[in-house]
Amino acid sequence: MTSRSRTLVTVPRTLAGLLETLPALASLAASGRALAVLALPQHHSLLRLLPGVEATVAVNPSETQMLAAVRAAECHESIHLDASADGPWLAWRAKISRRWGYRGGLRGLLLAPAVEPPAAGPRSLGSLLDAVGAEPAETPPRLVLPPALRERGHALLERANLAAHGGPLIALAPTTDLPGAAVWPWPRYAELARALRRDEPGRRVLLLATAEELWPVVRVHEETARFFPVLGPDLDLAHLAGVVAALDLVIAAESSWGPLAAALGVAALTLVDAERSPGAAPVGDRHGILPGRRRWPPWRPRLSGVEVGEVVRAARDLLRQEAVEGEVG
Repeated sequence: MTSRSRTLVTVPRTLAGLLETLPALASLAASGRALAVLALPQHHSLLRLLPGVEATVAVNPSETQMLAAVRAAECHESIHLDASADGPWLAWRAKISRRWGYRGGLRGLLLAPAVEPPAAGPRSLGSLLDAVGAEPAETPPRLVLPPALRERGHALLERANLAAHGGPLIALAPTTDLPGAAVWPWPRYAELARALRRDEPGRRVLLLATAEELWPVVRVHEETARFFPVLGPDLDLAHLAGVVAALDLVIAAESSWGPLAAALGVAALTLVDAERSPGAAPVGDRHGILPGRRRWPPWRPRLSGVEVGEVVRAARDLLRQEAVEGEVG
């Protein structure tokens, strides 16, 4: 038996979507709730770092296994921060009586109560937090890593021959984890890596990857004669966050890399499709956006119209701004 009843919380399946819910998760924890979060297994190591998260439940193809895990978490209520019907369905089958979430489609039939979404859309969770009696966070909380994880991140960079001394540390992430998002072709990243070093020889450049999205990174690595090290494929998300936290700048197309950098207080430069609203581009003074054009085929869209030279200039401006803020601080 658990020492106290928990609240089952469901979050979006992408890391970018999960990071958007950080303020809501912080508000729910501040309201005194003990949280059990239903999420993809690769996100669990990061979720366990958050205040109030007592348990994680793995999303997997077996509904029977998920239902057993939800029941084992002993939750008295569920709060659904995503737009899927999967979480409310599991909560209903687990006989959780209070199932909070925004009304929408058939999922509204599974919610008790169903909350009317605000005019700003379901991505704005303020109305839902009000309904469950949680105070919205005044400022978006940053992802705070324990010292051991930060030290491990620095150690991994040292092992990759990226010593702590030297010029700015820049990571390129040539992949996206967002369905339908347009990517910048991997040969442009290879050209960019070389151009960043030519622009300022002291810069340290590395490639970020996950085990799920590795092939484009391997192509860049090979194209640049393996000069730029690859970090990430063998790391869980918490340790990968420790590496990102030690960087000065992350450059990527629309993906979860920019929001992860933003959550850790690291500058990011995101290449986006100008014809649609970017779904995973960080915002703020320390984060830049470069618009491009979406090209076919639709099942594997690519960005064109973003030149390597303008990425180098935008990176230079962001790094200069970082240096000025560091001197002021």
